[in-house]
Amino acid sequence: MRKLKYHEQKLLKKVDFISWEVDNNLHEVKVMRRYHIQKREDYTKYNKLSREARDLARKIKDLDPKDPFRIESGAQLLEKLRRLPVVMVRLRMAQTIRMATQFIEQGHVRVGTEMIKDPAFLVTRNMEDFVTWVDTSAIRKHVMEYNDLVRLWVQELEAILKNDVIDLAALRKFCFNGIPDDGGKRPMCWRLLLNYLPPDTKDWPKTLSEQRKLYSMLLEEMILTPWHLKTNGDAEKDLNQADHPLNPNPDSQWQTFFRDNEVLLQIDKDVRRLCPDISFFQRATEFPWNGNVARSGTERLHQRVQTKALNSAPVTRKGLGVTKITMAMKRASEDYSPLEEGKEAHWEVVERILFLYAKLNPGQGYVQGMNEIMGPIYYTLASDPDRDWREHAESDSFFCFTNLMAEIRDFFIKTLDDSASGIHGLMSKIERTLESLDRTLWEKLNKQEIRPQYYCFRWFTLLLSQEFPLPDVIRTWDSLFADEKRFDFLMHMCLAMLLLVRDKLLIGDFPSNMKLLQNYPPMDIAVIISEAVRVSRRLES
Repeated sequence: MRKLKYHEQKLLKKVDFISWEVDNNLHEVKVMRRYHIQKREDYTKYNKLSREARDLARKIKDLDPKDPFRIESGAQLLEKLRRLPVVMVRLRMAQTIRMATQFIEQGHVRVGTEMIKDPAFLVTRNMEDFVTWVDTSAIRKHVMEYNDLVRLWVQELEAILKNDVIDLAALRKFCFNGIPDDGGKRPMCWRLLLNYLPPDTKDWPKTLSEQRKLYSMLLEEMILTPWHLKTNGDAEKDLNQADHPLNPNPDSQWQTFFRDNEVLLQIDKDVRRLCPDISFFQRATEFPWNGNVARSGTERLHQRVQTKALNSAPVTRKGLGVTKITMAMKRASEDYSPLEEGKEAHWEVVERILFLYAKLNPGQGYVQGMNEIMGPIYYTLASDPDRDWREHAESDSFFCFTNLMAEIRDFFIKTLDDSASGIHGLMSKIERTLESLDRTLWEKLNKQEIRPQYYCFRWFTLLLSQEFPLPDVIRTWDSLFADEKRFDFLMHMCLAMLLLVRDKLLIGDFPSNMKLLQNYPPMDIAVIISEAVRVSRRLES
């Protein structure tokens, strides 16, 4: 028997052709590559642990949600171990597990006071805060140098914001290159860039007081259901005499209530799926609305459109035997679930903002996708480190969203689609601009009949919020909000995204190109923004 060649030896290491169907070797190799597990013994241990964890989680899930044992057991399960490379990626100390594994093997990482060189090292939740670089690591030196640059960067922004009259031109120029995450200045910058706050800081107390008071009044007038509305005499209406659910009058409060519920139903479906990659919108807000939580007997918005169903079960009987009732198992919903009474989740706050906006803009109403624009705005303002600003994140987000929608509302009005400012006009403009920038690429897409409407429509209407992870979306919006011609820059971002995958598009067929553009590949957002700036300069020259 001849000696195996090199590539044959490599292949046999990956696949056992004799028993691969039995031992699931392909899946094993895939998992070991994904998590960069170097020893098969470690994979066997992790596989067994993960199976036991899944079984335990399933048993805990079957318990009563209010059972103290379930709460305690769930908390204990969450405190279990994770591999050190996975923890480093979650802490953003490395971009990939492979890179984190290399850092560990090279002796750059310590947990507490102990240097760790084994990538299979397990870290508890309590110890995650103590994962850092060793003192002699060159990476630690570079991180410290970067932190010094960030500190100077934050100081430059603070110098702009501390003036009595803020120079919006200087602020836009600074924010276009990205707002630093440190210092918590992004919420304030967005309030200024979206024209919610005036440049003169002396006018802020009056503006904020008036706007927040107005928002509270709008909630009281438009969110409360008909049975909570009051007359001028501040007495409850007699529904039997004044109004009732069967009243056919178009001006009836109940008729308006039923029409509103049709809009609310769509909003409720959308906000429950908002940013599923993060847990923020599932968590309870610190500042729930009094009309929902504190007011006794008030129905929350999601309860107005909550579907009801009777429990049923098929009944079978054989002859004179015992009657058998088969209860169907109901699958758990994948959407966000409401919190218990007295608490309010962040997605419920977003639902209320969008519903109020739809009520105030009946000509436009609510259109699917508005939740994707509202989400990052509310997330940014509700994450403000200053508690006083964070307390009013709901009202501030509403007015920032309203100001932004005033600029892009033509995208969501169907009757304006064919106008110059409508979405079809912008799609045609993108096609013409691409022809002038790269005729070869334009001819390829035109030959395959891949129109901008097939991929760029979503990019434009949702401001790229569906194409990138939330941190990259927020970084993109820093530049977008800071640019005075923000929709020109948005178009340049879309063109840059096309040019960066140009080589793949030129060699791809229609199905592969459509898949590529509708599911844009992961890419460093800084590269895309830099390419967009180059596109802007080319078009200006």
